[in-house]
Amino acid sequence: MSTVTGNLATFDLSSTDLAGVRIVFTPSGPAVAGTKLFLFTKPRYAYPAVDGSGLFSINLAPTRDLRPESWYSIRVEWPDPNMYGPNQGYIGVDFPDWRLYVPNEGGDFATLIGTFAKPNDIFVWWSATAPSPWPVGLTWVNTITGDVTKRTA
Repeated sequence: MSTVTGNLATFDLSSTDLAGVRIVFTPSGPAVAGTKLFLFTKPRYAYPAVDGSGLFSINLAPTRDLRPESWYSIRVEWPDPNMYGPNQGYIGVDFPDWRLYVPNEGGDFATLIGTFAKPNDIFVWWSATAPSPWPVGLTWVNTITGDVTKRTA
């Protein structure tokens, strides 16, 4: 296993209100490691410290030698009782559009995202009209003609 560490914060750079927050690391799909291991996609969870540091640490299987190519998608979940009215208990969720590749030696989350992460190529716009704006990497399927176009630049 490889240890990935990091610090979680909100956009106001605060790590003081992280009670109940969890970071979910989900493998991209089943994979084979070495000559004997068949790995399945059960998610792994990290819980950031609530002491104001936001520190988290998680042991993940390295992705370098997995077959087929594999990565982790990331989801952050937090309790937000005010999201849909007081005391409703709903959960806020972020789904970053990243592929987290984990090297054998592990590392710092922010560095790994900057070094090894690639955007997902699975976003498709199904419509009779082209998306606007049309981000790079988005595939448009014209529902009238059936033409498929991917914006690459």
